[in-house]
Order: sequence, then structure tokens, then C-alpha cells
Amino acid sequence: MSSIRKYTPEENFRRIKRQKLLSFVVVEGSDDVPIYDSFLSIALADADFDVIHSGGKGPIRDFLREFETNNSIFIVDKDFNDMGIEDDRLVGLSRYSIENYFICEDVISRSLQFVLKCRFQDAKQAFSLEDFSREVANSTETLIKVLFYYQRYMTNHRREDVTETWSDAFLCEQNNWTLCREKIEELIANLLPADVTEQDVEEFYEANFESTGDLTHDFPGKLLKHSLQRYIRQKLLEINPTLGGKFNNVEIMVEALAAVIYQSDDLATVLQPVVQFVYERNVA
Repeated sequence: MSSIRKYTPEENFRRIKRQKLLSFVVVEGSDDVPIYDSFLSIALADADFDVIHSGGKGPIRDFLREFETNNSIFIVDKDFNDMGIEDDRLVGLSRYSIENYFICEDVISRSLQFVLKCRFQDAKQAFSLEDFSREVANSTETLIKVLFYYQRYMTNHRREDVTETWSDAFLCEQNNWTLCREKIEELIANLLPADVTEQDVEEFYEANFESTGDLTHDFPGKLLKHSLQRYIRQKLLEINPTLGGKFNNVEIMVEALAAVIYQSDDLATVLQPVVQFVYERNVA
């Protein structure tokens, strides 16, 4: 049985420089590759291109500064880290990360139609993100400001105080989809030094953060994935209590939603320059 070739970020960048006739779409993480490939394979059904990963924003920034290429385009998360450069080859997401585009009624309903064995419109009518969006808005308003301050300000000005990791924090209630206020307060306390005030955090956030106006778009999607999975599962059981074996864990949810991520109009708008780039190179 043949194995699937896995390239390192360094090998991927060498491929861009050597395989000049092939179009490359470069994303940050290896986990992002199948998600973007799923979307672009629908939008560019007959095109020849390869989605590869860079290992993060830093390597992309370094490559763009050092090399002039016409066979590659780069997609980066909005997140909290500024790229610090402008380049025509660079496309930025409008939401925190690719996972935030899973929080979309059209995407989820498209997946649920296969579970419920119904029309897309029927699934969309039966499912709503209203409760989930309200919960995120009510519970993360302060936390997102603290995370932004910690990631953007403290990493640049107070590196000695940057000791906590937060990207994989588990924020759910023990047996529910709702977010735990105690865990959120504990994370805030661990991130902020005693001499940093709420006013410091608020002023920095207001002066530097570009909000979409929707916390399900702005807040780190990875911190919401467990809550989203539990929420979808609960709503699914409310629709049909016999479907107890569906959407049972985060991995299954990610696979199911990644397969229909093309349903996101917001993502389609953001990735239009990528689609256009690959299309024009294929018809040239």
C-alpha cells in the first residue's frame, strides 16, 4: 500500500521556488490544508494547484520579504498577530481563523441534511445558531479583550510575563455546551499581571482591535470548538432523539463541517482572490 507524502514547511517553500509552473496556495497550519483544499476543489473543479502549509505566519512573512514569486498565493488568519507587511500575494481571513467559518448556519445545515436525511432548506429551518451566538457574546466579551492584550501587547512589551498558553484552553461547562464563567475568570487571572488594570486592557483593545461586530467571528475559534460540537449535538437530538450517535466528538464535527465549508458565503468572498489567481494561471 502506498503512503501519502508529507512535506515539511521547508520542503514546501523549496517546491514553490522549483515547481514554477504549478500554482501553490499556502496556508499556515497542516490541519488547515484539507479544509482549504475541500473548499477550493469545489470552486476550482478542473484546475491544477496544490495547497501546502508554511508552519505559521512567521515563515510566510520571511518568504514574502525575501523572494519574488508569481506561482504562489498565501492565506493567513486574522487572529491577534499583525503580519506587519503588505503584499499582493497575501490574503487575510475576515474572521479569527478558518475554524470560525464553521460557525455558520448554512455550513452546519448542509452537513445536518445528510444526518437528518432531509432537504437543505428543511435542515436550515430546523437548526439555529441563535442561542450559541448569544452565549458567546455574553461570556467572552471581557476574555477576548484580555487575550488580545496578552497576545499583541505583552508579547511585544513584557515578554518576561508571557508564560501562560491559552490556545487549547477548555472553556465548556462540565456536562453542557455553555461556556463556564469560572474557567474564563481563572484564565483571565492567569494571563494578566497584577499591575495591569481593566482600563489598560480596554483602552488597548479599543485603540487597536478591528472588530467585525460578531464575537463568533472575532473570538478564537479553537476555544469554541467543544462548545459548538456539544451545541450541534444537543440541537440535533432535539430535532430527532434517535440520532444519539451523531456529532459525538470534535474530530467528527470538524470532518463533517470541513467537507461542506464551501457553503460559507463569507469564506467564498474572502477567498475570491485565491480562486481568481489559480484560475488565471490555469487558463494562461
